[in-house]
Amino acid sequence: MRDLLQACLAQEDGFVELRYHSKTFRSLTAEKGKIERTSIRRRSGIGIRVLAEGTWGFASTGKLDPDSIRRAIADARLAARAS
Repeated sequence: MRDLLQACLAQEDGFVELRYHSKTFRSLTAEKGKIERTSIRRRSGIGIRVLAEGTWGFASTGKLDPDSIRRAIADARLAARAS
């Protein structure tokens, strides 16, 4: 993940912060002492914070491919400039 994020930042100038998060949800349903159902869900994504022209911009993405991350960085930069 670190290499992916560094590659996405290679062309950026100024302050850009990327925060990767990953969460696993586990649930279990039991009835009368018998396990009926179990499930595991995983969610991950990246939060982005950009400082442009003295203003903060924020964006996020749940897609972890380079194009999606770069688009989200651009969205955060646009949000900062629009403020």
